[in-house]
Amino acid sequence: MQFFALASALLLLTTATAHAQAAQVDRIEFTEYGIYTVDRVIQEKDAAGINKAAASNVRHAATLRTVPAQIGATFGFRYKLAGTPNGTPVNLREIVIFPPTGLVPKESSSPIVQDEFTLQSQIGQINYVAYTLEDSFELVTGEWTIEIWYGDQRLGKQSFKIIDPNSDCEYECQGF
Repeated sequence: MQFFALASALLLLTTATAHAQAAQVDRIEFTEYGIYTVDRVIQEKDAAGINKAAASNVRHAATLRTVPAQIGATFGFRYKLAGTPNGTPVNLREIVIFPPTGLVPKESSSPIVQDEFTLQSQIGQINYVAYTLEDSFELVTGEWTIEIWYGDQRLGKQSFKIIDPNSDCEYECQGF
């Protein structure tokens, strides 16, 4: 009988320890936003025909919410997850919501109004999310929104106005 009592106590202790180590994401803190320069290595196209890439050498170029619709323009933000335990890896969802007209990749016959990506982040660390306009079908003007989700909880969002690069954007597009 003592064996079963000891085994039960050990199981409760193990369960409590595992539960204590589970990630608790409280909120997102945006640390910067705007236009970036990056080195990108395209890994694949997702089901919607949008490139998925790994970014390195990320450099903040300008704090702007207005971005010219031109190939190579990268916009996004850096953020920090507040929660516990610090350093714990968590999977997030990045949802990019395109302007109402949507994007029409070559692989699709109908407009795509949003796309979703999985992000791997760490609690307490500075993380980076961005979108790079790489294909002509992505040069759609209007409001683009990037949301960050943890499970069914939207942690935050940032919006950017993509504009015609030939418009008079002297003030709005400083740094380009």
